[in-house]
Amino acid sequence: MKVVDQGEVQPVNLDRYSGEVEVRSLRSSVNPLDPDLLKVHYEPGSITNWHTHPGGQYIYVLQNSVLISNDRGESNEVTEGSLVVVQPGERHWHGATQHLSAEILTISFGVTRWEEIEGGSS
Repeated sequence: MKVVDQGEVQPVNLDRYSGEVEVRSLRSSVNPLDPDLLKVHYEPGSITNWHTHPGGQYIYVLQNSVLISNDRGESNEVTEGSLVVVQPGERHWHGATQHLSAEILTISFGVTRWEEIEGGSS
């Protein structure tokens, strides 16, 4: 058994986010079949760039509401306590609303493929 207390704060690649975020790694896998677990805190208005996960992603909302959108035009404000299931290869972005910070737990499968375009601008 291994207990991870709060996780390790990861350096944030500013090319992947707009705004202020804190990323804590709870589990990082070297095997693409095993999940990575992150706890992400977004300051108001902060979002990710477009990205995909080859094995999909689960996003559990820990605090306030999270915006999430995909390239098929589906856009949602997801409230605390809700789970979002992102399908393998689904192009999407997520982040905080303009007025409230947000916190999520992500479980991602495979190496994330990031794009340079900001999530909300395309």
